[in-house]
Amino acid sequence: MSPAAAVDQLSGIQITISRSLSDAVQKANSAVIQIWYEPLGPTQPPWPIVTLDGVMRYSPQTIGWSLQNQRDDLLKLFAQHLGRILIRVHCWYLLDQKGKPVSSSPEVIISSGLPPMPGGVFESWFWVKG
Repeated sequence: MSPAAAVDQLSGIQITISRSLSDAVQKANSAVIQIWYEPLGPTQPPWPIVTLDGVMRYSPQTIGWSLQNQRDDLLKLFAQHLGRILIRVHCWYLLDQKGKPVSSSPEVIISSGLPPMPGGVFESWFWVKG
């Protein structure tokens, strides 16, 4: 996507889970989402990965992340190179109302037949055209 579309997408990330989070997890408001920009290209040495700054928000079945970086700074950064936005959710810290960890398994999406394992890190990404 274009740099402007990427910044718009990052203005509000929301993850919806199938079970309600425990009250303690919601109150702790832990930073379980990490978002990185990985510039790619033929340069040597490789460009460093940039950690984007965001604010967390919780509700019983959603986890939100809102971008805190300045829009113009990110537009300038994203316009320089083809890059990948990496979104990571640390599920070990997310417990449901029964105290069980949320699973990072993409089983619901891909239906491989494997049992979903609790915890872990769920990763997703998208590309930004420089």
